[in-house]
Amino acid sequence: TIIAQAGRPGAVTIATNMAGRGVDILLGGNPEGLARDQLRREGIDLTEIPQAAWNDSLEMLKHGEDPTTKYQTHWAEVLKQMYDQCKADQERVKELGGLHVVGTERHEARRIDNQLRGRSGRLGDPGSSRFFLSLEDDLVRRFGGDRITGIMDRLGVEEDMPIEAGMVSKAIENAQTRVEGHNFDIRKHVLRYDEVVNEQRETIYAERRRILTEPSLKPTIIDMITEEIDGAIDHFESNAPNDEEWDLHELIQILRNIFPFPPNFDPSQWEGLSLDEIADQAVQMALETYEAKEKEYGETVMRDVERQIMLHAVDHRWVRHLTDLDRLREGIGLQAIAQVDPLVAYKREAFAMYQALMGDIRSDIVKAILSFRIERERPVLQRAPIVQNIRTNRDGGGAKQTTVRKTNRRPKRNDPCWCGSGKKYKHCHMRADM
Repeated sequence: TIIAQAGRPGAVTIATNMAGRGVDILLGGNPEGLARDQLRREGIDLTEIPQAAWNDSLEMLKHGEDPTTKYQTHWAEVLKQMYDQCKADQERVKELGGLHVVGTERHEARRIDNQLRGRSGRLGDPGSSRFFLSLEDDLVRRFGGDRITGIMDRLGVEEDMPIEAGMVSKAIENAQTRVEGHNFDIRKHVLRYDEVVNEQRETIYAERRRILTEPSLKPTIIDMITEEIDGAIDHFESNAPNDEEWDLHELIQILRNIFPFPPNFDPSQWEGLSLDEIADQAVQMALETYEAKEKEYGETVMRDVERQIMLHAVDHRWVRHLTDLDRLREGIGLQAIAQVDPLVAYKREAFAMYQALMGDIRSDIVKAILSFRIERERPVLQRAPIVQNIRTNRDGGGAKQTTVRKTNRRPKRNDPCWCGSGKKYKHCHMRADM
């Protein structure tokens, strides 16, 4: 609202060079804003004024009609009063030359300066603008300011003497052009790094949409199980001393980390087999475990569990992957010391990290699906209330009876037992209740 009232007569508004962008500065002032301020000072709640009636009154004023004839309220009178006042002030400001913009520095982007100048020429309104610069400003000093200062010193020009020359204005425009080009190169360089992440993001999001929309993920799970076991055995084979010597027990331990082996499994049945034969049998065992879980929990539950596990694995790994990419980007500039283009190195490392990401997602999904258990709620067994007739010494052997009922809350060790025997709970029914 401060910038909107900058067109009032005699108003001096001090703001940054970014102010006024998107604000309609009316010569003579903004009547709607003035009316709202006046009503607030009078203690009137603006929320109680119907918005439709307020907008209708503004339209009537724009067409030269009196809103008080239709809305006989105080706020309509204030709105008309401010509109008439701004109308009169508008003619007065136009006679004085309109809005005058004074700039005390030049922005690095000419676009910002032009937008600030444009405040003084709204829709053909009269106005003017003038910029004042110092040779000590950063923009001038970085691009030729020292040279201009040397010329002024040789000519003996005083420090407070204004300089108006086309050469100076041209030098400042050239400086702005060079800064804009430098900033453009920076943005373009940043965009190239972002394109690498965007390509991976599109692939991950497409996979996530497929998980959410595909009716059955069972074929995908079967492929993942096969790839995970084959990949683990291939990695084990590549680290073995040779094709003939490898540790069977170590291989079994690696496979046990992927899926649980059946209780009747005998490691001796794999002795003498090749790694390819072991891989086939391991895949068959894992698929049997998968089918057993589907049979135990049902197809509907299994599909829901698969979807939840896959979504969790993708989301968890993707968040960590983005953090790793940010760290990689922070230090990739050091590759320039080794005469390597940092962007090329970043693309290469990011691709390797993406391949590792997909492998980690697959591994998490396979291990979770082949080892999850659904805990079913066990029914709570409650002891039936025990009613006993207790006769005390005070009863004198009479017929007075006391009814003691056991509650579901278990007494503490030193509390009286619930049976009414008078003994402590730890010496009475505690062991029987455990």
